[in-house]
Amino acid sequence: REIPVRLRWAADAPTPMPVVIWSHAGSWRGADEGRTSHATWSKVLASAGYAVVHPSHVPPTDEQLAQLCVEFGLTNPEDCVDATLSEGEDVEFEPGTFNPFGAVGICRPGDTAALIAGLGAGMFDDTVELDTSQLAVIGWSGGSGTPMQLAGSGRVIAVGMDPLRVPPRSDVRAYVALSLGGPGFSNWYDE
Repeated sequence: REIPVRLRWAADAPTPMPVVIWSHAGSWRGADEGRTSHATWSKVLASAGYAVVHPSHVPPTDEQLAQLCVEFGLTNPEDCVDATLSEGEDVEFEPGTFNPFGAVGICRPGDTAALIAGLGAGMFDDTVELDTSQLAVIGWSGGSGTPMQLAGSGRVIAVGMDPLRVPPRSDVRAYVALSLGGPGFSNWYDE
């Protein structure tokens, strides 16, 4: 998957800069819309001395979705129906209702993990000096699922399956989930 990103930083910030990955609100976004959505948040963080990586969470292609289904143990095509992909628009669910196979719940943490790996491999070496040992993942509203999942919270992705848990990452120093839905909303598991 290609993950469109915008990198923001203050020109006068001391380097190397600590890094924040900002997960935008809502569901899927277009390449330009996602990385500029809620730009004020990332601009404030950049003005405080952080390098802010602001990805666009773009929907998977049918082929990518099929691959994700298999990787996460969903071998029945009917289990791979995903209401979050309907016509590229946000889909709202009533609290307590179930969205079968939340591709958003797999793609967002997967995309962010890929970005973290890219940072460690020097993704922005020619642009700015980053301190990848000082890394935070922050998300707001629909984006709050990204830090929650990367920190180890479980999310149900298909009826009858145990909640998907991504092992917490040792390379992330802070997780911040702003305006999150919580258990019972958007397939969050209530233990």
